[in-house]
Amino acid sequence: MELKKKAEQYIIDAMDWRVEFGNLTRREIPEIPLDAIREAITNSFGHRMFDSGQSNEITIFKSRIEIYNPGAFPANKTPESYVTGNQRPIRRNPLIARTLYYSKDMESFATGLKRIKDACDKAGCKVEFETPDDGFVVVFYRHGTQKLSGIAQKTAQKIAMTIPDKPRSKNQKFYSL
Repeated sequence: MELKKKAEQYIIDAMDWRVEFGNLTRREIPEIPLDAIREAITNSFGHRMFDSGQSNEITIFKSRIEIYNPGAFPANKTPESYVTGNQRPIRRNPLIARTLYYSKDMESFATGLKRIKDACDKAGCKVEFETPDDGFVVVFYRHGTQKLSGIAQKTAQKIAMTIPDKPRSKNQKFYSL
């Protein structure tokens, strides 16, 4: 459980947060829902394939956060079938799954991916589930970077130089088109 908490804190520390005020109270809102992060981390540990020789990984990028779980996704199943349907749980590690269930960190109804998707949809956070041959990846797309890059691209298209032949001139000025 300690490793799970450290993994959560690593992501929480790397995320951007916004603040909303209402009724004289301040509310801090993460760019990715904490419930979705906790569910993805718990699932990553609970469903890990220990014989794969790989480790669970959390990778922080400017545009996304990825949680990697070693071991291929169950055969003849897709993440979408778990998000939209009533799939039966596949317990790769029954002892770990049972421990996480009794600690109330995991349920045993195969609804984890649906809960991740629902929490992200509600928060307006894009999430994707990838199934490379060697594992499973939950990809959370970050808000701040998408908005900033979109603004930067739009701004760059609308600005021109007064002296385009000499971009570094001390007399250079910019104007919008």
